[in-house]
Amino acid sequence: MNKIIVLVSLLAIGFWATTALILAQEQTSASQATTSVVENVDLDVENPGILPSSPFYFLKEWRRTLTRVFTFDPVKEAALELKEANERAAEIQKMEETTPSKTEAISKALDNYQQNMERLKEQLQQLKQTSENLKVDELMNNLIDRSIQHEELFDGLKVRFEEQAELREKIEAGQEKIDEVVSEIPQRIENMATFEERLRERAESISDNPLNELRAVEILDKLEEKLPEQVQELRELKDSLIQNVENKLQNIEKVATTTILRERIQQKIQEVKGKINAQ
Repeated sequence: MNKIIVLVSLLAIGFWATTALILAQEQTSASQATTSVVENVDLDVENPGILPSSPFYFLKEWRRTLTRVFTFDPVKEAALELKEANERAAEIQKMEETTPSKTEAISKALDNYQQNMERLKEQLQQLKQTSENLKVDELMNNLIDRSIQHEELFDGLKVRFEEQAELREKIEAGQEKIDEVVSEIPQRIENMATFEERLRERAESISDNPLNELRAVEILDKLEEKLPEQVQELRELKDSLIQNVENKLQNIEKVATTTILRERIQQKIQEVKGKINAQ
């Protein structure tokens, strides 16, 4: 009996110590500087918590696995995969900010992100409901928002790790997964006209940054390969979004705080137009 009491006590102490260490790591992570060479993309994740670089990250993965096991509604399953992918994107963003030298952990996090997006794509393929369902409509809005934000984040990561070929390839593979998931919307969830309107509205509503609309143009550019029968509609929407960005650019006040942003937008417009003209 005494041995059992001692064993239980040791397990309790071990659990308490592990929990305390995890909490300490989360607090440290939250308090670290957020200055980064990648753009400060707001993923609505206040504190990503334990990062893949932590030896205790497996506890977080257990929790995620259990949550997936006990989630049964198809729409909720897809929403959960999207939420988890966004959390992983936030983890990658945080590691780039705080521990960019831990490329192995970042690489593993990118692999996990791709797996999440693959599961999300499979969920969308099996989804029987349309965007007329309010829950599906909300899911589609969130999916478009996150896709634009993740594309922006990954573009910054490619610049950050430009000289690390293997890591850059995984970042590009992650972007490819984003495109695959988004292409499921007009193929299975709603018609092309509704999808185009949704993409336009979400790109304009995420923030006042016209770069978001250019991210949407880049997504459309990639979708042309996946939806060849819809090329004309996609190109018309791209032209419309680019024109909208150029109109907004003219209204940006010419002050010092906007000079860099204005130059970046102009450069991005030229890049996007160059890709379109090359087709």
